[in-house]
Amino acid sequence: MARCRDCALYDLDAVKNARGAVMSKRTARCLWVSKEVWPASVQEGALGAKRPIPGRMEPNDGERCPRFIKRGLDRPQ
Repeated sequence: MARCRDCALYDLDAVKNARGAVMSKRTARCLWVSKEVWPASVQEGALGAKRPIPGRMEPNDGERCPRFIKRGLDRPQ
């Protein structure tokens, strides 16, 4: 089962306590960034033309996430 805590795009340090244990009820931001190429007809700042941004997730969330990258592998640039 893929979980956010196992994904390279998840800010795991934000959900750890002082001892380094992962706190399951804390939330952290997903570090995914939208890099799709948009057509020239899409104007930046136009109503509804904003790139998607990631939200905050609990460490055990994220089942079936299409952007999951196993932690320990190189993060995409």
